[in-house]
Amino acid sequence: MSHDKEKKGSGSETSVTNRQLNVRPFQINDNRTETASGWEKWLRNIERQFRYFGITDPEMKKDGLIIYSSQIIADLEDTLLNATDDEASEDAYAQLIMKLNKHFLPKKNKDFARFQFGNLRQNHDESLVRYYTRIREIAKKCSFSNKSEAIRDHLICKNWMLNQILEEAELDEET
Repeated sequence: MSHDKEKKGSGSETSVTNRQLNVRPFQINDNRTETASGWEKWLRNIERQFRYFGITDPEMKKDGLIIYSSQIIADLEDTLLNATDDEASEDAYAQLIMKLNKHFLPKKNKDFARFQFGNLRQNHDESLVRYYTRIREIAKKCSFSNKSEAIRDHLICKNWMLNQILEEAELDEET
């Protein structure tokens, strides 16, 4: 989305000069879970660029998303039903995002997410940092009242060996 124009009117000025979004087209994967994850990451990336470049007009954002995503998104924009019955309550960009989220993102089931969370195990060759990242991704879907404490408890329960727990207990007793 490269702009060399100035838009004036209704008391506000928008000036965008020589700006180019750097967005790869959105790719749909055969795996629905990977597509959902990819959609969330792709959307965060383009919205970050909209903010950086000061693109705030809902119509420009909608057009930018369609232009930079792929023909698949353009086709979906034309064919998907509106996410709400009240189109007037949301701007064009928000409506499109709601439609696409409803299409790409699975319905949330916190009970299943908590089951997955409880059964997560660190893979043999997986670093603790990568494992922590996986835990955080699942925890987002769990609706925990305190996500940080739930993650901490999970790590203690699944990753600490008995000697680590005893050492920690000794440290607590000394203080």
